[in-house]
Formats: sequence, structure tokens, C-alpha cells
Amino acid sequence: MTGKNVKRQFLYFLLIFLLFPQSLFSSGATLYETSLRKVNEMMSGTNPRDFSFAVIGDSRDNEEIFRKLLSAIEKARPLFILHGGDIVAKGCESELIRFLSFYDRTTNLPLFVIPGNHEHCPKEKDSLGPFKQLIGPSNFTLNFPYLGLTIIGLDNSRGYLTQEQWKVLNEATKIRKPHTFVAMHIPPRTPRWGERHTMKKGSRELITLLAGVTAAFFSHLHLYDVDAIGDLRLYITGGGGAPLHPFLGFGRADYHFLLVRIKNGEVIIEPRFMNSEALRP
Repeated sequence: MTGKNVKRQFLYFLLIFLLFPQSLFSSGATLYETSLRKVNEMMSGTNPRDFSFAVIGDSRDNEEIFRKLLSAIEKARPLFILHGGDIVAKGCESELIRFLSFYDRTTNLPLFVIPGNHEHCPKEKDSLGPFKQLIGPSNFTLNFPYLGLTIIGLDNSRGYLTQEQWKVLNEATKIRKPHTFVAMHIPPRTPRWGERHTMKKGSRELITLLAGVTAAFFSHLHLYDVDAIGDLRLYITGGGGAPLHPFLGFGRADYHFLLVRIKNGEVIIEPRFMNSEALRP
């Protein structure tokens, strides 16, 4: 890390401390690091035969909806939340600091975020620099052997995967874990989802590699949908608060999150919609 980046990171966390001295994030840790520590602390009280996590995406521009969804998620008592990206509109430090403050005031649940296209800050040479400084790595693998759970989060927010990401995904999917999930921001092109707002290249190769995973999660499109390709289930969950997309010709354009429950080895993935009884007070 260069001296300029060290100074910038120091200023980021100094600003957070000055504005929000009681914030969980004033320790200097990223959201990812703090969340991972919290999950590990919660592990001893988690039943490996019956646990859950939530998945949500595209929560930018509507704190009111996102807050209601977080409240509903808390009632479901998941171990953590996996976010498919677009937590803010432009990805610069001021917006990310505001997001961290909002999240810290709203819930204590661990949160792991995959960057979306809106996490790129146009002012920065490294457009994901503020995200990596404050939120966490753009690519990550969560391994929880006690639960038999692996989650591979990859940044495809530019519409494709790099050679290094393909290598990571190829190696990870070779190792069969009881429950392996893959998550990215932009969904692949499929006959159902077409070419609008999907990956620019690599869709066919991605679907081939994903054939052995439990399920894959995507966001970017502001709706809920599921596509089945053989035994593989691909989910779009982009109803976290951003303006909905009712015009795509597939899916359900409602605010929602997914609850992923693993009980006695069986995986149940259930959408919970804002206008359903499950989300009403």
C-alpha cells in the first residue's frame, strides 16, 4: 500500500470516528472484517443442522425500504446477510460512510457485500478503492467448516470475470463441499434472461462451472427471479430498495430478500416479499 493510500485510509476512519464515535466501524476494521469476526463469535451457538442466512441486493437510493427489509430479516434470525451489490449510488467515500452509519444504526447482523457497478467511484483512479478501504475485499471466499458451508463472492461488476477470477472459481468448484454457493452482481446470459443487463462475456463458461454448486445468487436487475438449468438454480435478488424493473418480461418486480435455510442437509431458498404477510408488522 502506498503512502498516499495509507493516509487516505487513516482519514476515512478518522472521519467515521469523529462523526460516529460509538460506531462499530470506528475500530479501523472494514465491514467485512467486523462481520467475519461476529460470525465466528456466533458459531458456537449455531446449530449446524439448522441454520440460515439472508441474501439481498440493490438497496441503493431507498433507506426506508431497506430498513424495513432489514427489520424483517432480523425477525428471521439468520446468521448473516449476503449482499449482491449496489449499496450506494456512486461508491465514493462519503456515500459509503453514510451507508456504514445507517447500517450500524439499523441492525447488528453481519453483512458481506459483493461490489456492484454502482460501487465504482468515478473520482478515483482505482474506482473500487473506497469500497475496499471501508467495506472489504471485492472478491472473497467464506469457509465455515463447522456448518459445511462455503460462499464464493466474485466481482463481475464490469460485466465479466478476469482470468484470475476464473482460476479461483475453477479451483473452488472442484472441491465438493456439502453446501457451496456462488454470488456475483451481474447475472449471466441465459435463454430466460437474455442479453439486457447480463454479463458481456463468459456466461456459457460460468454456467458450466456452476453445475456442481448448491445455488448461485445475482442482483443488478431490480426484481426476483429464478432460472433452472439442469439441476442448477440461478437466483436474481435485486429488490432491496432501488427502483424496480417491471418491464423486463420475467420475474417479479417487488421488494424482497431471500432466506436460505439449511436444515438436516436440505436447502430451502425462499423469497420474502415486502407486500406479503411475512413482512408486515
